[in-house]
Amino acid sequence: MSPLVDFEEWEAEQLRDPAFVAALAERESACQVTRLRILHGLTQAQLAELTGTKQSSIARLERGTPPPNLSFLRKVAAALRARRGQTLTHRNAHLGAVRNTGSGRTGA
Repeated sequence: MSPLVDFEEWEAEQLRDPAFVAALAERESACQVTRLRILHGLTQAQLAELTGTKQSSIARLERGTPPPNLSFLRKVAAALRARRGQTLTHRNAHLGAVRNTGSGRTGA
């Protein structure tokens, strides 16, 4: 049996791996939708009703497979009363992400 590893140590090691960082970036919108849905006390079915879709579509969105289209994500964001941001990730994820804050400035 392998020894236990501290989560923070494991996470720091994983964040040095470009493939892990890329996979994490791809799942970001799914994680945010799930988090906001739960914070609003909504079930997937309730969120689906608010967005005019099926519960299975919300489940797929929260799994992150396939990546959601922008118009669907906008509907979900509106239903969750969330501000829409935009994250652009370079194909070489180890170069980091650029966030558009809407102020015309960008930062990591």
